[in-house]
Parts: sequence; structure tokens; C-alpha cells
Amino acid sequence: MECEKVVLETEGYKMKRIFIVFFWITSLLFLGCASDRQPATPADKTGNFRRACWGMDRVQVEAVEKSALPAARSPESQLIYEGKLLGKIKVEIIYHFEDGKLKRGTYRVTEPGGIMEYTIFRILLNKKYGKPYSIDRIMTMAESSWLTPETEIDLWAEGTGLDRYDLSKPEDSLSIALNSLEINYYDRNWFAHDIKRTVKEESRINESEQMYQKLIGDWVEIYPSYRGYLDMGMMLEPGEEYVYDPEYYDDF
Repeated sequence: MECEKVVLETEGYKMKRIFIVFFWITSLLFLGCASDRQPATPADKTGNFRRACWGMDRVQVEAVEKSALPAARSPESQLIYEGKLLGKIKVEIIYHFEDGKLKRGTYRVTEPGGIMEYTIFRILLNKKYGKPYSIDRIMTMAESSWLTPETEIDLWAEGTGLDRYDLSKPEDSLSIALNSLEINYYDRNWFAHDIKRTVKEESRINESEQMYQKLIGDWVEIYPSYRGYLDMGMMLEPGEEYVYDPEYYDDF
């Protein structure tokens, strides 16, 4: 398994940490300090949540996380970073640990802008993982869930009017308001055992590229300010073909 390889490789990080810190400090004296790390390439994406794998400890997660230093407010059982999804949507990136091992990851949108952000996440997660195995919504909550062999992914929103949400009917969403929005990634072995939730079979129903292009065009027609969030370009009109950039899937 790729993640098992990553966990083993990052064990060596502990042995080299003193040397790396010394080298880093020495380099700063000559080169100065860069404010941001370089973006990760698709080849770096080998984890269950971002580049981290279930079972890693805090030191290993810090070694593979591409963001800056974790927030000072991070409690002992978490590592919290500030970041952006799609380069625009501000999120907290939260790693959750139990008995010192990574069991869950969360993207928590710090200032939900509206139901279009839920829709963008839904479309990208559908595109990457297939059709959700579970879709639930009531007046104050909407949730969609996907499975991989090792991970359960839950897209969760709270607000008002969410019972009217329909991915195929963007015109019905104008009165929906969001209070919170997050994506949770769970270690399936831990999630099923610790939270007593049934592990369901994977649902990998692939839908056509044409369908996704139509969905994007329909939603952007209702919410034109979100054109650039999927790198669509300000001049893309409804009905014009959109080609996905694979890098948009990396963080998901």
C-alpha cells in the first residue's frame, strides 16, 4: 500500500530532524526566509488526507504537510493549519489524533460564502470518488458521503432551507443560507469501530464528463461570481466546454 510506504519512509524523518533544523537555520542566514512553501506537485499526493496517512504521528504529519507552521492554538490531540481550497476558499486544515495516531482530517470553511461552495465541493468529490453512497438533507443540514477502501469522506453543511437543495436544480437554491461547511475524512477502521457506524460497500458509479460540464455551467449561470473558483475563466459562458485541471483534485 502506498500509504504504508509513506509511513515507513517518514520514520526516518525523526532521525534526521536535528540535522535538517541545523541546515535550515544555516540556509536562512544566507538566503533569507521565504514566507510560503512551494505548492505540492501531484506526485506528492500519496496520503489518505492530503499527504498524510492514517496511523502517522504528529511529527510525521508535520513532515508531510505543505502549509506553514501549525497554529499555536492546536491542542495536543490536533494539528491545525490555515489554508485555502481551490486557492480561494479559506479553511482550517485539522488533523485529529487518537493515542498519538492520525485518525481523521477536516477541512473547515472559516467563512462559508453560500451553497455554491457546497456544490463546488460536491462536484469535485463526485468527480474524484464517484457517486456518493449516502445523501441526506433536512431543513438545517445536508450531508453527502463517499467511500474508498481506507477512508470515508463526509461533506457536511448546516444552515437554513437545505431541504430544498438539489444538485440538478440550482435555481431552487437561491434562498439557502449556510452557517457552517466542512469536509471530514475518517480512517474507516477506526471510524467503524470507535463510532459504531456500519462500514458500507464502496459506490464507484462513474458519471459522464458531459454531465459534470453541464452541472458546472448551470450553477455558474445562477452564481456567476464563482466562475473563477474552478479555473473556468471569466469569459466562459454557460454551455461552453470546460476541461478540468487535475491539480484541483489534489487536496480532495
